[in-house]
Parts: sequence; C-alpha cells; structure tokens
Amino acid sequence: MNNEYLSLAIQKLLEGLTLNEAKHLLNQAQQDYEIGLNRSQVKQTKPYCENAYRKPKPSKIQQDADVEAFILNQHYMTQTEMLKLLKAKFGVYRAPSKSGLNRYLKGLRGAK
Repeated sequence: MNNEYLSLAIQKLLEGLTLNEAKHLLNQAQQDYEIGLNRSQVKQTKPYCENAYRKPKPSKIQQDADVEAFILNQHYMTQTEMLKLLKAKFGVYRAPSKSGLNRYLKGLRGAK
C-alpha cells in the first residue's frame, strides 16, 4: 500500500465525524500504534464514536418476536423437531432455516 491510498482510506473513514471526533480518533490510533498493541487487542477496544463500525443486521428470528418467543419457550428438543414445530405453527416463510436456527441457538449459548 502506498501513502496516497492510505490517506484516501483514512479520509473515507473519517467522513461524517465532527472535527473533534476525528482528532480524538486519530490521536487514539497514534497512541495505540506507539504502544504497540497487537490486532486482537485493538479489536476488543470499544470504538469512540458510534458510526466507526457497522452493527450487524438482526437475524430473521430476532426480527419476528412471536417466533423468538416460541423458540425460547421450548425445552429439551432437537433442532430438527423444533424446525418441524416452527414450520407447522408459523409456516415455511416465517420459520427460520436450519442454519439460521443453529446460529441463533449458538448465540444464546454465547459460543462463537
């Protein structure tokens, strides 16, 4: 990467920030660089401004409160059985996919 590319990338990232937010963000980045933090430590720090990172889109289950409540009220059931119940109760369109259900349940357990 050359300096011109980096300058354009930084400029693009700072768009939409006030002058004080941009200065603070650049000062923080310089301090982090000087301290020599590795990438994993930088990712764990919370960004200064809200629009620094895009928030993930809620899953299909999280967007449908009835489906989410139904899933949370089920106990001791395999995912296949739960999917059959979801399709019977809410229809194929509102029921999540097998992988979507798996990701949602994995997120409830706190696994990555």
